[in-house]
Amino acid sequence: MASELRAAVIGLGWAGQQHLKAYLALPRTTVTAIADPDPVLLGRIQQEYGIEQAFTDYREMLEWGEIDVVSVGTPNFAHAEPTIDALDHGMHVLVEKPLARTYAEGLRMVQAAERNDRVMQVMFNQRFRPDVQVVKRFIDDGGLGDVYHAKSRWLRRSGIPGRGRKWFVSKELSGGGPLIDLGVHMLDMALYAMGEPKVEAVSGASYNTLGQRFVTDMYGEDAVYEVEDFATAFIRVEGGRTLALEASWATYRENGDFINLMLYGDRGGAEMSTRNYQSQGAVRFYVDSGGVPAEVAPEVPASGSGIPGHQQATAIFIERVLGGEYAQHRGREGLLRTWIIDAIYHSASEGREIRLAELKDQA
Repeated sequence: MASELRAAVIGLGWAGQQHLKAYLALPRTTVTAIADPDPVLLGRIQQEYGIEQAFTDYREMLEWGEIDVVSVGTPNFAHAEPTIDALDHGMHVLVEKPLARTYAEGLRMVQAAERNDRVMQVMFNQRFRPDVQVVKRFIDDGGLGDVYHAKSRWLRRSGIPGRGRKWFVSKELSGGGPLIDLGVHMLDMALYAMGEPKVEAVSGASYNTLGQRFVTDMYGEDAVYEVEDFATAFIRVEGGRTLALEASWATYRENGDFINLMLYGDRGGAEMSTRNYQSQGAVRFYVDSGGVPAEVAPEVPASGSGIPGHQQATAIFIERVLGGEYAQHRGREGLLRTWIIDAIYHSASEGREIRLAELKDQA
């Protein structure tokens, strides 16, 4: 295995540009090519970052072939095809979250990674927030004991994606609304903090109450809002443990973004609560000290003071590729998140609890 990897990026919107910046910042990667169907955007990014090869058709880029690793930063509906194509060309793939719109779609991607013996990783950059990392270390050190319940939520008052990105509000193109967009990050954050427990069943509800009003204001009277604006779920985990999940793009509450993770253990509790992405002062630990309740407020580094989450996740991806042991890194972790989100949507639609095995049987 070479000590330096040739990287390419498919899709040059905001997410794809974060992947590109991450590769450029890492010492063992060089970006050899980029691809995007928008020739104006493609040309601007090529010139700005000095990328030698640029393609409006990613298939031509894959055929060109001087690539070891590929990032897929396209919209949700365009994750599966380029990921599978890149894997079938023998390349390792880092794909933007969520892995896919449905469990069945994600399973095809994992199967492509397995049959080609390649690494496939999903970009869960939010778990690398400094406040989340402080909580994770405290849990791993035994500070909470056995965690039996968690609550994870990302709420916005008026945060439906704006002009130029109408695919976000199309069920067919996006797979869903805030649950698959923001909720998948919070689901990942909670499962990561809890040590990747086995999820057994979900019961969910979703609401399309305020979304149409917002998209009419953004896109005009002909705009159609097809996804939820708020979703909630109760998730059953092995051993009787539980997880509550919430996500919203539009809810009457305090303005801005509210990200909150709470964990309850038999030796202590932890809370990470941040408004508008600020990590300083975001973490509290609740323990007993000297026989009385105590609250610990660790000094968490300010957001933006360290290495960006996209870069940290990309560095792990590169380490896995260079490590040569791919069997544990073929997207199963990302598939679980998609599987749970898909099950929540089924539960909300059918009005009943859904066991994950039901979707597996349907795939």
